[in-house]
Parts: sequence; C-alpha cells; structure tokens
Amino acid sequence: MPPKSALAKKLPLESAAMAEPLPLDGFEIEKFAQLNNLHLTEISTALGVNTVALYSKKKNASQLSSTVSILLRLYSAFPEYIPRTTPPEPEELIARITSIDRDFKRGHFGPLLGLETNSSFRLVKGVDKAGQTVRQLLVLIDQLLSASSENWKIIKEAVEVEAAATKIIPASQVWSNGGWSKAKARAKSSEPVTRPRLKSDTAKPLLRRSTEANANDPGTATD
Repeated sequence: MPPKSALAKKLPLESAAMAEPLPLDGFEIEKFAQLNNLHLTEISTALGVNTVALYSKKKNASQLSSTVSILLRLYSAFPEYIPRTTPPEPEELIARITSIDRDFKRGHFGPLLGLETNSSFRLVKGVDKAGQTVRQLLVLIDQLLSASSENWKIIKEAVEVEAAATKIIPASQVWSNGGWSKAKARAKSSEPVTRPRLKSDTAKPLLRRSTEANANDPGTATD
C-alpha cells in the first residue's frame, strides 16, 4: 500500500474521498455542508457562490469547477478556516442587555430577534438550530453592544420602529404581548369593524323617500 499523501493524512475519515483524484459533483457540496453543520449562506460565503446558484449546484451530478473543488478539498482538510457566523451565547447577551436596561426580561429575547416570546426559551437553550438570519442578527447586536452600551437605545428603537411598520400599536406591545404575531393579532382585533353594505341597506332609504314623496304628491292621492 502506497504511503498516504499529506492531504489524505489531514482529512478525517468521512472526507477521505477528497484526497482521491476523482471529479467532485454537487452532491459533495451537500455532504460537506452536513459534515460541517453549515447553513446555506455559510456555504455560499465559503465557496463564493451565490445562494441561488448554490441551491441548484448541490442537487446536481454535474462536475464542479476546479476552483470550487479545490476549496472543498482544502476546507475538508482545514475546517477551522471555514468562514462561519458564530453568534454569542444567549445567556451572556441577555446579561449584557439587562445590565444596561433593567426592564429587559428573558421573554423579550425572542421579540428582540423578530420572533415570538416562546422562542426566547428555545433560543436560550442554544442557537445552533436557529435560522441564519437570526444568527446574523445576534452577531450584529452583540457587536453593537460591544462597541457601546449606548447603542442599546438604537437597537430597541429599531425593533419598535419595525413593530410600528407592521401595524403593532402601540409598538411597545411587541415586547409584552407574546411577540410579533400575537401583538399583530391583538392590534388587528382592536381595529373598528366595518360592516359591508348590503343591497337592502341602500334600497330601504330609497323606498322610504319614494313613499314619502307619493304621500305628499296630490296627484297620487286615491279616493
């Protein structure tokens, strides 16, 4: 048996095929993503392929370009270099926010991220399964608070401006009324109900005016 190449020695067993002189296809992208627990946008960033093109590539048996193939082989050998979105620990971020704003509660964590209150407790347990957009928002909020605690006012205002834009009135209800969808439902239920006008609604006044006119018209009197 020939000695292992430097690349083969570096690869984990499940990625051993990356050291073989065989063409890689789109299914290797899917396998790579699963092995490294990557979101679609993270793979997109790592491979320099937009998400639309990537979605079609990873379900295709066509041979990948040499550039993408080399990236896959190297990332498989050096997974620590894969560009990732690493959100902060939820407990640490909540502690940072409450040190700035004593009115902030754990149940507000979901609404802060555009989600529902009951999502707060799921996220606190771990953000590994959170969507990539939520993870990116967590990273941004953490970066802004690291830069200055004064940025909390701006973050909170941005959340409430978005709440107002989605017709939550008052916008502050988004924090206390169960989150976005429940606050929207409450706001909608408080709107005045306009009963649609039926044909009979418009016919009755006309009929009454016609009857009154006939009663006042001598020419319509009967013996």
